[in-house]
Amino acid sequence: GYSLLETARGRGYATEAIQQLLVLGWEAGLVTIYARVQPDNGPSHRVLARCGFECEGERDGWVVWRIQRPVTSL
Repeated sequence: GYSLLETARGRGYATEAIQQLLVLGWEAGLVTIYARVQPDNGPSHRVLARCGFECEGERDGWVVWRIQRPVTSL
């Protein structure tokens, strides 16, 4: 999970952090990455959407998001 002080919100820090975590995941060979967010956490939903995640719906009280490793051509 992550949390930002109110003074740090809206500056792109969460988006940048998620993007860097995705790079690490892809470099480690992951094919799919999931995230789960509390339903009422609008800012986190927007960050995941901005980073390319797709919402899969609600499960066990959480909203589940998924992203697939980008296909690269040779």
